[in-house]
Amino acid sequence: MINDRIIEIAKIQGSLFEYSCKKRECASSFFIKQFLYSSLAKRMNDINFLYESSSITDLYNELSKEKKLNVGKEIYPEAVMYWIGYLLAVMAINNNYSPQQIYRIITPKELFISYEAYHSFNVEDAIDRIIESKMNNKNDLELFKTTR
Repeated sequence: MINDRIIEIAKIQGSLFEYSCKKRECASSFFIKQFLYSSLAKRMNDINFLYESSSITDLYNELSKEKKLNVGKEIYPEAVMYWIGYLLAVMAINNNYSPQQIYRIITPKELFISYEAYHSFNVEDAIDRIIESKMNNKNDLELFKTTR
């Protein structure tokens, strides 16, 4: 169940993803991958992240120091990136997935395509539908969960 702390982290992560569009330094799909494989993503998966006092600009700058953020040109709309960031945060924290596991479940391109179908859903329902669409049956999902 999503609580207020998860929602706050999801809002921060959504804002960070949205900010990446404003910076226009790299392709959105590349930004998402770089983020998911960063130490920042690991930190943001912990509820204690809320006790940090970093601005969105500071978080972006921290990520850009760790990861190369200057590849590609295709930038998704800001609303789409906010939704993707928000959804990924809830997916990671609420389902206890690592950022890398999420990347193995669904690619940035698939998230972009999923926006049209799922952005108006409750975020938990959207996550369930995305996971269900990626797994052939419950045995696949259980196998995935036990091997992570």
